Amino acid sequence: MKDNEQKKNNSTSSKNQSGMKVKNTKRTKEIVAVVLFFMGIFLFFSFIDKTGALGRFTQNIMYGIFGQLVSYVVMCFLVVLAWTLLRNTASRIFDVKTSALLIAFVVLLGALIHTIWHSPSDYDGLSFFKCVAALWNSKFSGGLLGGSICLLLFKFVEKVGALVILIPATLIVSMLLFSLSLMNFAQKTAVGFSHVSDWVSSVKRRFATSRKAKKALPADDIYDDAGSEDSDYPVPAESSEIKYESATTRKRKRMPPEEIEEIAKVSPMQADNVYEDEEITSGEDNPLPHVDKPIKTKGPVAETEIKITTSKREVEYAKPPATLLQSVEESESTGTEYRLAATRTARKLEEVLKSFGIDAKVIHISRGSSITRYELQPHSGVKVSRIKSLSEDIALNLAASGVRIEAPIPGKAAIGIEIPNSETRTVYLKDLIESDEFINHKSPLAFCLGEDITGEPVISDISKMPHLLIAGSTGSGKSVCVNCMIMSLLYRSSPDDVRFIMIDPKVVELSVYNGIPHLLIPVVTEPKKAAAALAWAVQEMENRYKQFSLYNIRDISSYNIFATKNDMETMPRIVIIIDELADLMMVARDSVEEAINRIAQKARAAGMHLIVATQRPSVDVITGLIKANVPSRIA
Repeated sequence: MKDNEQKKNNSTSSKNQSGMKVKNTKRTKEIVAVVLFFMGIFLFFSFIDKTGALGRFTQNIMYGIFGQLVSYVVMCFLVVLAWTLLRNTASRIFDVKTSALLIAFVVLLGALIHTIWHSPSDYDGLSFFKCVAALWNSKFSGGLLGGSICLLLFKFVEKVGALVILIPATLIVSMLLFSLSLMNFAQKTAVGFSHVSDWVSSVKRRFATSRKAKKALPADDIYDDAGSEDSDYPVPAESSEIKYESATTRKRKRMPPEEIEEIAKVSPMQADNVYEDEEITSGEDNPLPHVDKPIKTKGPVAETEIKITTSKREVEYAKPPATLLQSVEESESTGTEYRLAATRTARKLEEVLKSFGIDAKVIHISRGSSITRYELQPHSGVKVSRIKSLSEDIALNLAASGVRIEAPIPGKAAIGIEIPNSETRTVYLKDLIESDEFINHKSPLAFCLGEDITGEPVISDISKMPHLLIAGSTGSGKSVCVNCMIMSLLYRSSPDDVRFIMIDPKVVELSVYNGIPHLLIPVVTEPKKAAAALAWAVQEMENRYKQFSLYNIRDISSYNIFATKNDMETMPRIVIIIDELADLMMVARDSVEEAINRIAQKARAAGMHLIVATQRPSVDVITGLIKANVPSRIA
């Protein structure tokens, strides 16, 4: 009993002693931080001669040892060290490696400054003590430390050789010390130059197009139609009844044959379009007037009347710059806090498992936008089932809302324990679009889906899906997902590669895309016109398959390769986006369901893909036949 009491007393005294040590250590750090901070402030006022005789003495000492510019750098490091001591991160930031890099940076920077401002002839014929006096009293120098390195290099490699040695050495040390990356700088510079060149080329194209249009059209038509029907962004009609009559048709009605012949001399393609639009009439006989080469959607089409929507465009498409998107870079201090918090959680996780008699070690931490995964490697002899059964106990001890255990992680000899982050980080579309995975992707239908649990970009391909169903309740992010897909394709592909048919029964979600060159028709908001648009898509699919059969070709990729080799017009891929299918099924169920079934069954090889969003994928909205042909789902 006495032995047990003595052990308890010893453990209590050791705890008290350790507690006193922690307290003293914390207070010592605070005192040192305050002293360092005000030393930096004193040095600053000494450098500007505001602290009297003591300040001038300190100024002479600092300038003599480090030089004028490097003394300011030392002053800044004192303030930074004081701040890290107050935040209790000095032990991780200013370790042995960082201290050595800091000393090397100060010395190399002083030597580089001294080399730039001085030459070997300044020290010819001077004795050792005169050289020391010159280094101490020189105004623009690196002081004794930097000047000594400089003089040593002057002796062997002259000034040019010294610069060739010091510049890369200083750059390498600064990269290691401040975590800089020349590759990232070069990539951002290249992206900036590409944005500038794209902007300049787009301005040139606009001027060239405007000059051609002014030469091609009579003066009366230029002033009559400017800013209305011929503009890139069509102005909606004031009346509720939409009249399907194109601007080219109206111009054809006003043009005499002589003017059409003059246009043909300047631009034969434009004259062909004038004659070609004679087939377009107003009213509801042509529900899709803005398709490049419209076809009839009702009745069978003869073999000789096959018309395919091609990628022929007169104006070159300029991709929008990434500067239009918003992005927020995570500060270095925030990243350090996250790493420290994850490290503390990892240690606590090991302690929790050890309290249950399981020896394991965290070997890797992957922090995602909303979840952090801790890769755990158990010691030999520990069953995986024991760890999987402790999910609720781990969540209780870590005060987490829930814990998911992945045992084992595919491709790794480790167990993954996923814990939700206390703060969810926003994933910005700009960061995904500028990622190497998206830029180097080969498919024109690649789009950004988000980030995985390790924080790596997830880039998907619509052509491999080949159709997609998005389901979720109101406010769960269906429209955000659809908008990200559309924006990714706009940044990825030109209208020669991808075209859109957008059906938006909610009216307000996709109407912002009216006017983009990728649209085959304006955004459809009425259910009956949506049925007509889907019927046109079915007819286009059938026409494409007939075109493939003429050349014994199986899919659109092979056809486009064949067309490129034989100077034929290629076919763009068509993405049909339906934002809310339930509303369409309530109004025009039979025609919409039949068209969707046919597209979902056959349209993959023809380069046509469906993206359907709905709130609840019930049987009355998404039938079994549609589900069977839409293999990819997002919930």
